[in-house]
Amino acid sequence: MNKKRLYLLVTSITVVGCLYVLFNVANPEKAQTLDVCLFKNVTGIPCPSCGSTHSVLNLLQLDWKRAIDDNPLGFVVLAGLLVLPFWMIYDIAGKKSTFFNFYTRAEFYARRRWVAIPHIALLVANWMWNIYKYTA
Repeated sequence: MNKKRLYLLVTSITVVGCLYVLFNVANPEKAQTLDVCLFKNVTGIPCPSCGSTHSVLNLLQLDWKRAIDDNPLGFVVLAGLLVLPFWMIYDIAGKKSTFFNFYTRAEFYARRRWVAIPHIALLVANWMWNIYKYTA
């Protein structure tokens, strides 16, 4: 992936994510009835990231236990929503490539088995937890 496409993609996802979190904060009643997970709507099975929004909202209220119960990936999502906008602004304003360089190094390491297998195992375990908690 080239730098321009990566920055556009990350910026777009971050903006949409921030807007979705703000929508959930501003309209908690509507947000409870809104189910945007395409995977869950089609299959009836929750995806590995189902519950991430609730987790982020609980983290914003400093309710760590409920955040972990909803979905541990909420910690990663919130970290991204807080860090990535500033990182993008820093790189774009300073005509730098620090995020692109980080991404290429992370992608290089993520392709190694000793890194990929534990991450995939954690994601599958999280998915099994989601399936258990949403179907039990």
